[in-house]
Amino acid sequence: MCAAAVDFGYKNRFVEMSYSGLMSIGETSNLNMEEHSSDGEQFLRPGEEVVKFGAVARTLTSILDEVGAPAHIEFMSLDVEGAEASVLTAWISNVIPSVVCLLRVRTLLKSKLFLKAMIIKLWSR
Repeated sequence: MCAAAVDFGYKNRFVEMSYSGLMSIGETSNLNMEEHSSDGEQFLRPGEEVVKFGAVARTLTSILDEVGAPAHIEFMSLDVEGAEASVLTAWISNVIPSVVCLLRVRTLLKSKLFLKAMIIKLWSR
């Protein structure tokens, strides 16, 4: 599956992505796509170049549901290059991780508010 996690408000069918070695970024990120891709060029092998492509836009909930994720996950790492708060707002799955690791959270306040709401939601189950 080649998919990019998005929020419920994302209207396009595909997300423009840029891949450069060990680093990828989508247009939904709040980071500069060109700068990020340029930074990743150091990880390209000789003869490789930055590749741009379209990934199917999917919510985290739809991805977890499609792959049949178990109801309980011990650890989940989410690294979506600055789009963490946006991706998490589209998570209404019954999948409940014990620990969520958020990487490069640029909009920390939004993420904190979301996580507080998730804790309240999970506590009330």
